[in-house]
Amino acid sequence: MTIISHKHKFIFIKTRRTAGTSIQILLEKHCGKYDLTTPIGNVLSKDGMEYNKRVRNNGKYENVIYLICCNLYLFFKTIKSRDYLKTIRNYLSVFKKKNLKNLYRNYHGLFSKLRTHMSAENIKYKVGKFIWDNYFKFAFDRNPWDKLLSKYYYHEVKQDFNKWIKYLKKENQPINFNLYSIKGKVAVDFLGRFENLQEDLKYVFDKLNLPYKRPPHEHKSRGKDKKEFRRFYSEESKRLVEKRHKKEIELFGYEF
Repeated sequence: MTIISHKHKFIFIKTRRTAGTSIQILLEKHCGKYDLTTPIGNVLSKDGMEYNKRVRNNGKYENVIYLICCNLYLFFKTIKSRDYLKTIRNYLSVFKKKNLKNLYRNYHGLFSKLRTHMSAENIKYKVGKFIWDNYFKFAFDRNPWDKLLSKYYYHEVKQDFNKWIKYLKKENQPINFNLYSIKGKVAVDFLGRFENLQEDLKYVFDKLNLPYKRPPHEHKSRGKDKKEFRRFYSEESKRLVEKRHKKEIELFGYEF
């Protein structure tokens, strides 16, 4: 799930197996009419909230125009007065190559494809430089060994855990680094830890001047006991995860 909030000027990037749905439930309550989100099924209705109509409006004319207006506002707010003529000339050159109709079609197509797990690079491309540079961007990550075990139980895999780890395809790996980074560098303003979820999420809400409430846990991993993840791993599968999730491990200093 991705949330782009113009009302509160933030971008939330949903990563895999990090309580993203619970975080969205909290953030959804504060979203405005023109804010953009992706769907999360029936979770909102279970929490006593109406289905998010904004999901169906992501590509509508008024939402696209609002997005463009936000970019223009931040554009004029950011540039220095002495650079106005030069910058406006460069900006208008875009319209020589693309007329307004094509510009709208571009934005409409992009937002009709807003996906649950979108990378920072894709979101930046879709919202534009000025929104990206001025909005507060945040995401969460989790110890990869614990994250893999969570994924295993969430999907109710019947195969032996260590065999599943060994043969798990690259595209199915819950690697989050590529979601919150651009060209190998962290691209968000704040990166929280799942292990420190309550404190880090409260920091985000305080930063946005929003009232904080502990997140619900609608999607707890089914079947997972409370024992440490370490006992599930063979030496081989431990090393495989360490190799595949090297960047996340180095960034957070995670240990087995």
